[in-house]
Amino acid sequence: MRWCKGCAAAVEGEPSENVRCPQCGADNPPLQLPPAVSPAVRMLAVGGMVALALGFAVLFFIQVEPPPDGTRPSRGALSARTPSRALRGLALEVYRDDLCFVDANGDGTLDPVVWMSDGKDQSRVAVVDGRTGEGIWASPAGKGRHVLGCADTDTILAGAGHASLRALDARTGAERWSVDLPGQPEALSVGEGCITVLSRGGVATGLQRATGAMIACPSAPTPDAFAGPRWDRTKNPRLVPVGELSLRLSAATEGAPKLTLEALKAGTVVWTRPLDARAPGASPELMLVVAGGIVIVAGSDGGGAGRMRFVGIDVGSGNVLYERPAGWAGPHIPAMDASDGRLVVIAGGSLRAIDIPTGEEAWQAVAPASLP
Repeated sequence: MRWCKGCAAAVEGEPSENVRCPQCGADNPPLQLPPAVSPAVRMLAVGGMVALALGFAVLFFIQVEPPPDGTRPSRGALSARTPSRALRGLALEVYRDDLCFVDANGDGTLDPVVWMSDGKDQSRVAVVDGRTGEGIWASPAGKGRHVLGCADTDTILAGAGHASLRALDARTGAERWSVDLPGQPEALSVGEGCITVLSRGGVATGLQRATGAMIACPSAPTPDAFAGPRWDRTKNPRLVPVGELSLRLSAATEGAPKLTLEALKAGTVVWTRPLDARAPGASPELMLVVAGGIVIVAGSDGGGAGRMRFVGIDVGSGNVLYERPAGWAGPHIPAMDASDGRLVVIAGGSLRAIDIPTGEEAWQAVAPASLP
């Protein structure tokens, strides 16, 4: 069936014939059919569709690494960020600046202890293998921001509840003892066989390390809630003694907070090294760690979002040994400390280890395979 061009009435006839309309008498010439498609054209069309399908398949399976930023990513996003070597599990997510070390597996290498983030307002005490970055164990999740410290290489101290402190076995995570305090514990100091805990409100309590019994602990002075690494980094300049030398890291107070590192001996400047980095943070933070004759300074490159970099300097000569970008760290490093030839860093929602002699990344921590 066709349609008349004159009156739009239905007319019967083959598309290749001239058909006269019975109603208006108009002629309807044969329809112009499209030319037949040659076999060569058909093959080209099929090949194009196959190539397009392969392209979509490749895009589907390739994982693109997202650009690092300073915002808190999801656990899924963290697991997709691959460091210098592929992760063997879900990346351990950590934002708190608490960091200490124990020997959790008896191999003689100190293992980092951190608060592992578990959801919006929950966290777990987590221990990571210092050699590999593999999670060893994690405690049950709990709410609130609590103190964390290491009494020795076998004992972890962690706040719990509103006003209590518990001791955990470094090997298993099992609770050894728990004690109620006058207020929420805020700071710890470790003495000989005992610890002193500073609770909210300024009350200091001495505890026996082995049992948690309340005793006097003269060997552990009352801790200061406003002292320690998180406060030392705000000093400008910052002095760190290294043998006969004192290293002085300072940030310019006018214009950009460019960093300068100096070595002093008996008050005399031995060498001065201006660094191609700025002190990060709204209030400049001066971050440096010394280990094995090398001082590592963390600074911002000052460009864009101010991504971090690590600069390794020889303590004896002041020569720069390396500069390593650390875009994964974002604009802020909550904590970093040296252990067994590696710089352990909390930054960018992750826990990582940097090889101190080379500045290369050794591992990114992954969460324990099973969680209670």
